Amino acid sequence: MYLLGVSGSILSWFESYLSDRQQFVKINESVSGKKIISHGVPQGSILGPILFFIYVNDIMELKLNSTVYLFADDTALVCSADNYMHLQYFLSEDLQKLSKWMYENRLTMNWDKSSFMLFGNDEYPVLQSIEVGNSRLNRAKSVKYLDLHIDEKLTWVQHINHVVNKIRPMSFILFKLRNFLNREQLLQLYYAYVHSRLSYLCIVWGRSSKKRFKKGACLTEENS
Repeated sequence: MYLLGVSGSILSWFESYLSDRQQFVKINESVSGKKIISHGVPQGSILGPILFFIYVNDIMELKLNSTVYLFADDTALVCSADNYMHLQYFLSEDLQKLSKWMYENRLTMNWDKSSFMLFGNDEYPVLQSIEVGNSRLNRAKSVKYLDLHIDEKLTWVQHINHVVNKIRPMSFILFKLRNFLNREQLLQLYYAYVHSRLSYLCIVWGRSSKKRFKKGACLTEENS
C-alpha cells in the first residue's frame, strides 16, 4: 500500500487493522487454540476483497504470452496460437512464471480446481494435459467461471440448462402465489429470483440459437 501512495495516518490505520489478529477452528463443540494470522486478509470482512485486489494487482505486470483476467481469487489466462504445440509451450511458460510469482507472494495455486480448455473448430486429441513442474493441468470440456458454464464449443447448452433448472421451481412457486400476492409483490419476487438469473451475463450466452434454448427447456422437462 505504501508503494501505491498510501502513507501517514491512513497507512498506520491499516497496519493497526491488520495486525495482531487471531483465528481458531470450531467443529461442533470442539474448539482449537488461537493462532496469530501472520499474513492474508480478514475472512468475511468488507475491506478484505479490496486489500486482496491491492495485494495481487501486480500480477498484471508479469510478461506473459496470455492475457490475464482477475476477479477476486479467480484468475483466468487466455492465450492463442497457430498450433497446439505453440499453445502448449506458451501456456507452460506462463504457468511457470505465475507459479513463481505466487510462491514469492506466499500464495498457492490450487491445481485440483484448475484446468484448461481449448476453443476452436479443430480437434486437439494430443493436448490433454500441461505439465508445470511437479503438477499437471488437465483439459476440461467445460468449466464454471463466475457462475457461467462455458463449454469448449461455446454452445452454452450447459449454461442454458443450468438457468432453466434454477428458474423453473420459482416459476411454479409464483404460479401458486398468484392468488395470495398482488402484482407488485409478485414482480418483486420475479425480479429477485427469475429475472436476475435470466439477465446475468445474458449478453454472452443469450446469443445462442433458439434451437438450443428450446432443447434446454425440453431436457429440463424430461428431468422433472
